[in-house]
Amino acid sequence: ESLQYGLFKQRHSFVQDTPLEATGVPEGAELELLKSLGDIVPEEMLSTPAVMAHSSNGARLNDRRNLRRAMKLLDEAGWAVGDDGKRRNAKGEVLKIEIPISASGSATMSAVVESFVSNLDLMGIDARFDKIDAAQYTQRSRDRDYDLIFDSYTSFLEAGTGLHQRYGSKEAAFSLFNPAGLASPMVDAIIDVALESDSTEAQNVALTALDRALRYEFFMIPTWYLDQNWVAYWDMYDHPDPLPRYATGVLDFWWFDADKAKALKDAGAL
Repeated sequence: ESLQYGLFKQRHSFVQDTPLEATGVPEGAELELLKSLGDIVPEEMLSTPAVMAHSSNGARLNDRRNLRRAMKLLDEAGWAVGDDGKRRNAKGEVLKIEIPISASGSATMSAVVESFVSNLDLMGIDARFDKIDAAQYTQRSRDRDYDLIFDSYTSFLEAGTGLHQRYGSKEAAFSLFNPAGLASPMVDAIIDVALESDSTEAQNVALTALDRALRYEFFMIPTWYLDQNWVAYWDMYDHPDPLPRYATGVLDFWWFDADKAKALKDAGAL
């Protein structure tokens, strides 16, 4: 809200605003599926609501309430603040984090990362972002030479072997589609269930469980998303109605309307 004029919304799910989004505590067929996987599913995940992104005061670039919560968690994890204001563990090692960003990226991206780093600094973390040229950024991304990076994971609406490529353990060490290197036996097992489903209903139950599991693993800090498609065009075209639920449709299917075009020309717009 502060950096993007309130145009975007906070995202919580890997399949945000779809029927596959996990909500509340697991129930029914989803709960049965998770229980059937045994000890690889934490008991906590069976009895608590799906993980949600944090909430904060959108009018501020830092939220003192969240800062206090985060600092308490760091204290409990053994990263105490020293006399110099920096957090160290029992070995005396300073808590550091570096975030590379591409010099060719947008100004908004730089502002977002800079604000994030500023909040880390306020908590006593030795944080910085490193703006580097595009070629070096690409190389570091491929080599996983980063502590934290701004990247993305493709959403899913159906099961496919690409799920293992994006979220599975087998390719976690090198897959460019898994920038966090997620390797979770629980996630692997749920993907297998989704791939082996013999009906759409069973597949959707497994994919909802997958969304819940991915959020529980908390390997990504979710940022923003847009629940609309922004399209600018002269009002001399028509398109099928309704359009696909999650897209504007194939533009080749739009058609030219001569009467609308004439009206624009008569009005001096064209």
